[in-house]
Amino acid sequence: MSIVWEEYIDPSVGDATQQDLLYLESALKVSLPEDYKNLILDHQGKMPTPETIESGKLASSVFGPLFHVMKDATEAQELYSVIKKWEKWSDVYENIIPIAGTGGSGCFFAYDYRNCTENPPVVFVDVEEDPDDEDAILFVTDSLSELIDSLS
Repeated sequence: MSIVWEEYIDPSVGDATQQDLLYLESALKVSLPEDYKNLILDHQGKMPTPETIESGKLASSVFGPLFHVMKDATEAQELYSVIKKWEKWSDVYENIIPIAGTGGSGCFFAYDYRNCTENPPVVFVDVEEDPDDEDAILFVTDSLSELIDSLS
């Protein structure tokens, strides 16, 4: 099935650049997966259709919008910034890098760098659960490409 990407953040954040990605990797001290970098260049701040994912213990959930990687953003755009989300949650969820929202619930999809330094799995972070609870961070897929391919 083909994925259609639509603007979600207002005002639009536009396309990401290679410089944005280099800044993000430097700021977070991680090596981001290639599939993420390729996707974010054209689709940061956008919502996919279809948008629903189910995986393992994760009940049906909305995937998106993709958080943006811009350094300079308006106050409204900062709500969807990878860096701002990471700054907010990094003390609670160490080595977890937020990459996408869940349609406004406050929970988010993220890369889980707790046990690896490259090609981390995608997880769902349920901010309503106690961070130490096993259901606070749920495995979703081995890669972002796999997640995108499974949207329905």
